[in-house]
Amino acid sequence: MDATRQYGTLEQIKPDHIKRYRFAASRIQHGSTVLDIACGCGYGSRILHDARLKTTGIDISSEAIEYAIHNYNGPSYLQAKAEDLGDLSFDAVVSFETLEHLKEPEKLLAKIKTELLIVSVPNEEKYPFWAGKFSGDEYPHQRHYTPKQFHELLDNANYSVLEWFTQKDKNGDITTGMDGLFLIAICKPGFL
Repeated sequence: MDATRQYGTLEQIKPDHIKRYRFAASRIQHGSTVLDIACGCGYGSRILHDARLKTTGIDISSEAIEYAIHNYNGPSYLQAKAEDLGDLSFDAVVSFETLEHLKEPEKLLAKIKTELLIVSVPNEEKYPFWAGKFSGDEYPHQRHYTPKQFHELLDNANYSVLEWFTQKDKNGDITTGMDGLFLIAICKPGFL
């Protein structure tokens, strides 16, 4: 399959995904080192890079990383399974729509050493998990999270949530709260 058709151009990426990365870029101090976990084809890493952030994108897919290198140049890219790496130390870490794919997301969260974590998951209360919907995916969803479950996951990984945001629908406008299809948490390490 042609990689451009598989991954798309920036104009073809879903609006909610683009808005999530632009939102993250607005919350991270310029010049910071940023890790984009599960960067896919690299469009989000490029958005972060264009916001004057020293960005490294990591993804398990060698095809996605190859596409990112050729189509969204600027950031550094690494093909690897994030949870198999050593401790990951960056000023900020962004991980959108990743944790729900992992059988043991707490292992990945334990490896992250950062001053700012911006992370999102599907909201089980608004976007109920059904395994059959994802059964044909190469990396299927394992679950979705209620706001309480997501908060507990972050709390158990020693992250304090500073602010909660949500995307109510696939058009992607980001607002405060926890009542949309996707939950977004901005976190600091340790307990407040």
